[in-house]
Amino acid sequence: SGNQGHDNAQRLTPNGVPQGAILYNSTTDKIQLRNTASSFRDVSSSLLSTAQVTTSGTEFEFSDVPAWAKKITVMFSGTSLDGSDHFEIQLGTSSAYVQSNYTSTSSNEPGNAYETSNDSIIIRCGSASLGYHGQLHITKFSSSAYVWNGSFGVGNANGAVAHGSVTGISGAITKLKIFQSGSSNFNGGQINVLYEG
Repeated sequence: SGNQGHDNAQRLTPNGVPQGAILYNSTTDKIQLRNTASSFRDVSSSLLSTAQVTTSGTEFEFSDVPAWAKKITVMFSGTSLDGSDHFEIQLGTSSAYVQSNYTSTSSNEPGNAYETSNDSIIIRCGSASLGYHGQLHITKFSSSAYVWNGSFGVGNANGAVAHGSVTGISGAITKLKIFQSGSSNFNGGQINVLYEG
């Protein structure tokens, strides 16, 4: 186009900026540093979402996952259900939620009771109205896979641990939802999510 020469002239190359210079890459929406004479590197970024109150309802969605996020931390603060179902999390792309290829396990802290799932991340819930406190770290393993682990304290009762992976994802993760495995309702606490690059 007629502006191509102008556009090319506006592009920064690593050898055109001083060592350690900070700049914003509008293509990747990342802050970058000059790394070497031939490369830039991303500066670690983080973004805290807005906490959602979980005193009622059956599902909570966070649709603000940034494209640069390599780690997603789901945090529970006193989160509870009014029944004995379990917490579940699904990752989603712009087109749909990922509903298969999960290898997910969650157990109580003694390890003598556990749940598994192949269609979601599962967090075992022992009984009704127990407030869960803790976090689940979901980390990008490759362009099509994520792994996770996490732990949760549960008042005076046994806590829960969770771990697993999901593969075969096509596209960037842009959202996630937290729901329950049966017919229970959420009846306490809050949930928030932290994104890190």
